[in-house]
Amino acid sequence: SIELHIADDGKTRKVLYDALQEVRLKDSAVVLKRDQAFFEEEIKRVIKGLGLRNVEEYKAVERYGRKTALSGKQREAVWKVYEAYQRRMFQAKYHDWADHAAKTLEALQSQAIANGYDDIIVDEAQDLRPIDLRVIQQFIASPSEGPAGMVRSIMILADAAQTLYSRGFSWKQAGIQARGRTVILRKNYRNTRQVAEAAAHLLQRNELMRATQEYVDPEWTQRQGPSPVVLKATNAFGQFELVRERILDLVSDQVFRLSDFAVLCPTNQLCEQCQRELEHAGLRTVLHKDSDFDLLEERIKILTIHSAKGLEFPVVFLVGLMVGVLPSSQGLQHSEAEEAQLYIEQQRTLCYVGMTRAAEALYLLTVRGAESRFIKELTGKVVIWE
Repeated sequence: SIELHIADDGKTRKVLYDALQEVRLKDSAVVLKRDQAFFEEEIKRVIKGLGLRNVEEYKAVERYGRKTALSGKQREAVWKVYEAYQRRMFQAKYHDWADHAAKTLEALQSQAIANGYDDIIVDEAQDLRPIDLRVIQQFIASPSEGPAGMVRSIMILADAAQTLYSRGFSWKQAGIQARGRTVILRKNYRNTRQVAEAAAHLLQRNELMRATQEYVDPEWTQRQGPSPVVLKATNAFGQFELVRERILDLVSDQVFRLSDFAVLCPTNQLCEQCQRELEHAGLRTVLHKDSDFDLLEERIKILTIHSAKGLEFPVVFLVGLMVGVLPSSQGLQHSEAEEAQLYIEQQRTLCYVGMTRAAEALYLLTVRGAESRFIKELTGKVVIWE
């Protein structure tokens, strides 16, 4: 058998670009004029995410998270791009991360695992694809294991408001019969009312997300706290100086300890810059890079917003709310209105996730004159310190 290597993002984008150009030379379908980002997501999240095996399955499947539907002819053209992409990847002896779940599912279905689990709990499931959930189901113990009539279960916890990657799917597509077995948890216990209301106010602008059936309007806790504060620096590095000053003020007032603070950044580069600046100022920090850290350790936690999912901290500083950073300029070049809207909604959700990590106090850092559109969207829900 041919050994395939995992391609990085740059390689997959180059191969997809070549595949798209190949199909465009042979086919004049209007859908082929769409941005490459559309095909990246369609292949990763729909075709591979649903484990579709042929064009007929693709033509029949219901797609979620889109305003614009694709006709059968359009899907045939998209499938040609997918086939050209897969062929080119194989010829180059590569495969992508999205292929892993399908390969794992195929292996588990051909040879069931021994000593499966009676009960499985899946947390943060909102960004899993249906095929990922089908893989997880293969780890449930078979009926022949254990006492006769024993009931096995999978508990799935998901919050559509925090999805950073998925465009939505039905539980049926994941092979899960959820009808009559769901419980909606509405009340927010993590955040103060002020933080929760500000974050929800921001997220209400996500029209595509709110159009899905999975979104749940939250109920507020009665726990009160200060309104989120916007701190404006004169330049990008000035954000870290404002963070340092505010942390020292709060520590000197003996209101919080160093272990209570987290600085969340949109990128790893900002995280590294933040650590250098705070350490240079004599503050103890720990930079989280895909490794565990002690939440109670007397150090300021620095991590990306993506890494902070599922965590909470008494005080959060959300850095980088600037034009071109959050939202990132990377996806703003989309020529199609729907793709551009979807990208902004994903970036707005990222901001929401960062905001809702704060249990007691939230500070939003920006640069004067280069404020993120999200700062403006929070007008009336935040206090601005010039």
